[in-house]
Amino acid sequence: MDDLPQVNVTGWREWVSLTELGVPCIEAKIDTGTKSSTLHTSFVEHYRKEGELWVRFGVNPFPDKEHMRVICLAPVNSTRVLQVSDTHEESFFVIESTIKIGALHTRLDLVLKSQGSMKHVMHLGRNILQALNIQVDPKNSYLFGELPEKKIENAPQYA
Repeated sequence: MDDLPQVNVTGWREWVSLTELGVPCIEAKIDTGTKSSTLHTSFVEHYRKEGELWVRFGVNPFPDKEHMRVICLAPVNSTRVLQVSDTHEESFFVIESTIKIGALHTRLDLVLKSQGSMKHVMHLGRNILQALNIQVDPKNSYLFGELPEKKIENAPQYA
């Protein structure tokens, strides 16, 4: 029985890091109803860098603190067409980044979507849960740890 992989249990929301993008902490909703992981942005601009498609985008890690915005740059991994309503599909940029949840970390694809009025800036889909062997306890939150206040104090502040 020692060969069984360790199962990690998460709550319905967790604090995660996207340090490669300069985002030290962001609250993510664990979304078992979707396959992909999504990062909601305040804006997305695309451009060419040495012939490759890149994106520049803004992330507000704390939706109630609008003055804290991180400006991120990343190469575009692909685009994905998603159903946004019963009658409408839309194309979104997909980037790749490293995500850290507690002591766990892995690479993941992130679909970049315009934020609108989302309570959670990030949604983690089933793909990442399977990659990290995570099961969800929907009655709990922050099983990988509460957000240290120091991370909020040291978070980037952009106007």
